[in-house]
Amino acid sequence: MAFIAVRDFERLADVREMALAFRLVTYLLVIMAALATLWRPATGRWMIVLAGVGLVFVAEAWFGPPALLALPGLPTALAAALIDVRASAATGASLSLLLILGAWPGIGAFAPGQVALTLFLI
Repeated sequence: MAFIAVRDFERLADVREMALAFRLVTYLLVIMAALATLWRPATGRWMIVLAGVGLVFVAEAWFGPPALLALPGLPTALAAALIDVRASAATGASLSLLLILGAWPGIGAFAPGQVALTLFLI
């Protein structure tokens, strides 16, 4: 019984380290997006949208909860708010392509049911 508790503690420490690394990556992306927005506003807006896309996929890969695949709709909405509707359509199309490739047999790591739900939400 003590062995199981030690293994759970080790796994919890790994999750804490991954969460810390994820927070550091998020803070770095926020700082880079802020500096890019000061330099060139259009570039900064696109960087914010692309960072949102990247963070969703990195969080899903690191932490693994399938519920995170419902989040790619947020960068699409963010693109509509920050840039325009065409940027939102481009973001949604690229996310859809990434998700379909992610569910392709032999290539991806996503379950087809999760991808179908995510495509519906985008």
